[in-house]
Amino acid sequence: MIITLIFGFWSKPLSGIYLSPDSYDYINLAKNFNHEISKFRPPFFSVLLRFFMELGAEKWNIYYSNFQLFTHSSMVLLFFYLFQNLNLSKTTSFILCLGIGFNPSLLYYASYVLADFLLGSLTTLLWAFTLFYIGKGERIHKEKHIKYTLIIGFLCGLISITKPIGVLLFIPITLGIFIFRRKYFLKSMTIIFCLNFTFLFSWEYYKSLSNSNRNFESMDHLSYSINMTAIRAGLVEYGTESPFYNEIVNKKYLDRAKSFNIEISYTMDTQPDFMPFKRSFDKLYTYDEIFSKKILYNAPFKLFMASISNWHSFFTKRCFGPNHSSFLGMPKKINKIYNKIYAYLYRPFLAPLILFSLYLFFKKKYFPLLFVSISIIFYASFTSSILSPHGGELPRYRVWIEYIIWFIAFYPIGVFFDKIMLIKKRT
Repeated sequence: MIITLIFGFWSKPLSGIYLSPDSYDYINLAKNFNHEISKFRPPFFSVLLRFFMELGAEKWNIYYSNFQLFTHSSMVLLFFYLFQNLNLSKTTSFILCLGIGFNPSLLYYASYVLADFLLGSLTTLLWAFTLFYIGKGERIHKEKHIKYTLIIGFLCGLISITKPIGVLLFIPITLGIFIFRRKYFLKSMTIIFCLNFTFLFSWEYYKSLSNSNRNFESMDHLSYSINMTAIRAGLVEYGTESPFYNEIVNKKYLDRAKSFNIEISYTMDTQPDFMPFKRSFDKLYTYDEIFSKKILYNAPFKLFMASISNWHSFFTKRCFGPNHSSFLGMPKKINKIYNKIYAYLYRPFLAPLILFSLYLFFKKKYFPLLFVSISIIFYASFTSSILSPHGGELPRYRVWIEYIIWFIAFYPIGVFFDKIMLIKKRT
């Protein structure tokens, strides 16, 4: 933990904290929870920002950055415990934990003012506590059953008000409880379901007190992704007689929009002309709900197929592309080697390592770990692919389960290390 913390401060993943356009939404909400952006953004990440702002208005960014690095280091400590629970040696567990702790994508997004890292940390804790609850298969006291269920429900609730995409994550979790803790399923399901939606509905109720027009509507969160996917797939003609379509015609971009086509590839790189096209339109049009509804009504199957075409690239895309402002604490040569090592770990090794690890879990009869891991990975990768406006967003959205997938991916390497060490001891 301490080594990861020192590495994070020394390497300087970003020069200070980094703000993207989405960051200002969370900051504005942190300053005023009745801000108009509350219609689109859930509150928990902004509550965290507000806490640091209250600690020090001028130094909140420093407090935030330190907290994120501390959280990252704590996750590494959790994985050390979990690796040992899978019968890996302390030495091997330590090495693998450093591999996760030094991950450039995790460190980079820990310095970003975005909810993705917080969502990833909460989901990792949810995954871990679910395994603590169902993993050993032995009988547990009623008190422990209630304790684990409350913790799992509480984490599901926090996730639901961190990013809307996680609101149904309780489903694979409760399914795991049904399979491995069936005796307690009804009680667990009731508690988790109630806590999950209590957090969400409490936020909706709070917003309704000031302005009922800011309550959650599914299309508020889906319209942008639907519209951008439809454009990339060349489905623009299915959205006629809508503000977005009319603006495309007014700009004389209709032929350009018709020419877009999603081509299946290993990495699913975004069409080079798409980003300039997207940036040429105001949010008023890219979030046009009329266009979205017409696409959903006229071409639902084509839209679905276009959306899931990105799914495999969730596992084949490399991490973020480091720029001139990332990892400034490293000497340039070390920085280059460091980024290349992880770039190749992501592609081509990540997907094969995950598959091999899942095979080992099955062979060793780690069925709760196998089921819960597959369920969360599938939920996160599938929903991210469906709701991503383009494939270039997936390295950021993958941060959601980055801890889990690298824990799984590194497990076969750990087994190999231990076997090598055992052979050396015998000789």
